[in-house]
Amino acid sequence: LFRSQNWTGLTYGSGKYVAVAANSSIAAYSNDGVNWTASTLPSASQWTSVAYGNGTFVGVAYNGANAAVSSDGVTWHTEAMPATEPWTAITYGQNRFVAVASNTTVTAVRV
Repeated sequence: LFRSQNWTGLTYGSGKYVAVAANSSIAAYSNDGVNWTASTLPSASQWTSVAYGNGTFVGVAYNGANAAVSSDGVTWHTEAMPATEPWTAITYGQNRFVAVASNTTVTAVRV
């Protein structure tokens, strides 16, 4: 990965590794985990986590009102989160994405 970035989230899906970086609009993807290519997230933010499920990558950001969503890990668009919270992690299971935020009882679900 690019050494100048603070990489905070990493996932694997659809034959591709995808990583997000804090305090930037930078993501990266790799087919082999060795050679990486930069891609651009929809906004500069403190991206904390990324997950893959059901053909979709979703990234969340600390104090973010929006998630970054991609079908290929290369081209990203914005989707609204239910609230502006300190989103710290996201995962996929049982046909849904679930995100959690620190210091709050708020969770977000995307089916």
